[in-house]
Amino acid sequence: MLIMRTRLEMLPLLLCAAVVWAVQPAAFAQTPAAPAAAASAPQTLLDEARAAIRRKDFAAALAPLDQQLAQKPDDAAAHFLRGRALQELKRWDEAITPYQRAAQLAPKSSAAWANLCWTQILANQALAARPACESALALNEGGWVARVNLGHTWLLAGDATNAQHHYRDVLWRIQTEAQLQAGPLADFDVFIAKGWQPEAARVAKSWFQKQWPRMFKAAELNVKDTARQT
Repeated sequence: MLIMRTRLEMLPLLLCAAVVWAVQPAAFAQTPAAPAAAASAPQTLLDEARAAIRRKDFAAALAPLDQQLAQKPDDAAAHFLRGRALQELKRWDEAITPYQRAAQLAPKSSAAWANLCWTQILANQALAARPACESALALNEGGWVARVNLGHTWLLAGDATNAQHHYRDVLWRIQTEAQLQAGPLADFDVFIAKGWQPEAARVAKSWFQKQWPRMFKAAELNVKDTARQT
């Protein structure tokens, strides 16, 4: 699940998003704005690609990224952005390789691992996605997108028990109903539509729909009780 899952520029670059969900990692963050004196500097290939992505013209982002990678084949940001563009174009299988390369070149980028994880899930490669999901979670243990995605890899492999273990651990980390809707609930809708463990996905979706409001209400009551006592 990218937040916006965008699950996509999940970077400080899910996920949007996540993500959707996506945030752009520090390793791929855009450089600060140039001083006014340099404002007329020519646009770089990465700038051109980012501008196309901001316009949601994902196909137009590919040509400058291919040019950039022809010149600098180890440019992690270019690989990440290429994966992002292909992912948004729903070319899941093609997006996997650039995300893998981005994660290899920037192994401490949780966003690269998280987007690789989600893309492999969307490519119906749940088992293959698990190591990337685990890497994303190890780099961002407080994040809930990688954690719920890890649960998905178990659900889609037919292991609802292990999936539920991760879902329980993520429930309290989801702070708003909008995150719930754009995150796990939207993910389950994708799985149901694609016929991937549809019954298990329906059960998991129903559980989130019932348990998250109860958890949220209990947390509110606890805050109020604490306030009265202080």
